[in-house]
Amino acid sequence: MRWESLFDDMETSFAAASEAELESEIAEAVRLERSALRFTDRLRASRGSEVHLVVAGGRRVSLTVGAVGEDWLSGAEGPREVLIPAGAVRSAVGLARRAETERSHARRRLGITAPLRQLLRDRAQVVVFGAEGILAEGLLLEVGRDVMEVLPAPPGEIPRRRAAQGAVAVPLAAVVMVSGA
Repeated sequence: MRWESLFDDMETSFAAASEAELESEIAEAVRLERSALRFTDRLRASRGSEVHLVVAGGRRVSLTVGAVGEDWLSGAEGPREVLIPAGAVRSAVGLARRAETERSHARRRLGITAPLRQLLRDRAQVVVFGAEGILAEGLLLEVGRDVMEVLPAPPGEIPRRRAAQGAVAVPLAAVVMVSGA
């Protein structure tokens, strides 16, 4: 009988050790998976939800998350559509606990210049914010690799391209948010 008791104790100890090892391996796998998550993946999983952001310069932005790209997010801040470089976000409240990676290889490669060029094609009137406040306001005139040009114009007025010498060049690194005028 003592032998049976000894074997039962050994079997119980072995089962407990195996279970603890499995739990440890699962915990490590979860840590590894979470370490690969990107901020934009959490934003992508939050599409359609309201999030509260603080961007460079301390500006607070509450928006319903729309499209999310490689290094940017867009959404509605009240009635206005906004585009925010992910690098300008200092904190976020309300993100989904899960993450969603972009499945499309082509969309995964779209940087912030892609939505800016769409605004350019639409001849959009924009307000460009930097950390210090408004950097430019008017017609989006050009979008380069690392710079955008805005032709100053009052809201609702479409300026002529002949006035392009008055365009304001804004390095994309200085942009905290772009919104519709």
